[in-house]
Amino acid sequence: PACHDTPAGKRWVLGDWDKKLWYIEVDKDTIALIDAPLNA
Repeated sequence: PACHDTPAGKRWVLGDWDKKLWYIEVDKDTIALIDAPLNA
């Protein structure tokens, strides 16, 4: 899957399996997966 680092320090991965963007937000030792539509 495609992966990009954003200026905000987040990474997004495009999941082709469900056509959605998964935002991976790293906060200290916590990693949160945030489901968002492609056009977000």
